[in-house]
Amino acid sequence: MALGNQPNPAQINQEFTSWATQVRNTMDGLQEFINEIQALGAAGLEAAGMSTADANQAITDLGYFANITGLYYGTLNQASAFNFDNALAPLRDLQ
Repeated sequence: MALGNQPNPAQINQEFTSWATQVRNTMDGLQEFINEIQALGAAGLEAAGMSTADANQAITDLGYFANITGLYYGTLNQASAFNFDNALAPLRDLQ
């Protein structure tokens, strides 16, 4: 007899469904954010109070996000390995 909660097919399917839905919702939301910031551009970010350097960095970081959504939606082929986690790590440290 195994101890603990043993997964069954219904639970495993629910977990797959939950993760797939979360990823889709995240990508949809991220794409909306990308569209909003792209519409502003660096000049719009500066007008909102960002320094030129920060606005330019934001556009670079936005490009990373655009690549991630492009990979997800199948509109981008990544030719070589790229560590998006490392590239976006400074954004997590801003808090």
